[in-house]
Amino acid sequence: LYTPDAPLAEWQKHLATAGKDGFEPGSLSSIAPIRTGELLERLIVYPLYMILNAAPFMMPPLLWAACGLRGCLYFVCGLMGVHGLCLATKPLGKPRSGQYIFTERPIQKYNSIKWVWPKSLQPDKLPGPKIFCTIPHGLAPVGITAYPGWTRLFGDRLNHPTAAPAVLKIPVISYFLKAIGYIEASSGAIKKALGKQEHVLLILDGIAGMFQKAKSEELGWVKSRKGVVKIALTTGAPLVPVFAFGHSQLWRILVDPFGVLERLSLALGVSMPPFCGRP
Repeated sequence: LYTPDAPLAEWQKHLATAGKDGFEPGSLSSIAPIRTGELLERLIVYPLYMILNAAPFMMPPLLWAACGLRGCLYFVCGLMGVHGLCLATKPLGKPRSGQYIFTERPIQKYNSIKWVWPKSLQPDKLPGPKIFCTIPHGLAPVGITAYPGWTRLFGDRLNHPTAAPAVLKIPVISYFLKAIGYIEASSGAIKKALGKQEHVLLILDGIAGMFQKAKSEELGWVKSRKGVVKIALTTGAPLVPVFAFGHSQLWRILVDPFGVLERLSLALGVSMPPFCGRP
């Protein structure tokens, strides 16, 4: 099933339909079974991924302080070498096959990811490309992963998640994200994907949403996100609101009371929130 050649009909065999009373209580909170090897992969790769996101910004100054200029240069040259090797060999191939990278299936199992949607979204009820607008961001929006699901279940169109332009310039990380199908969260890139009759998935509240925090309620930074509405009106693509339960509960983001890190992150286009384990 989890291959690009699996027919859409095989995916649809795993769908469950609820009546007017909804799904049975507790059925959506069930824990997916995960094999030991997949669990170990998640326990290792999750922290490694978070470290790699920060490494290009944090490692050079740390190495400069510890090893001087030479150590810093060695790190940068090594990182660029690995990036160049990825570009030359293209281990993931094209996005439609790259979305089936091994890590995404363990992510879906580890987080017990489930999708729930109305019948109005079921093919062929709403044809054409769509713009999925997801909140909240949380520290890392892992609920949007298991990428083939977005591509296959809503019309069998390649789905493009979006990321901040700065993220798609990070060596190594940028190669894997682009190979999965990520595009810049910009009007031009989104319109280009929609013009090719392909879906786009936005984390609507973006970097600003990472810093929204409340103990008793979920917060989404969406009132100022009007650009996506303009894109929808000019392209004719429908906006599909998505709420990702659990994004804000995976890690605890440490927010300074003066909003300094939030303003700095927005200015640089790169999130800089310190974080620790679950809230």
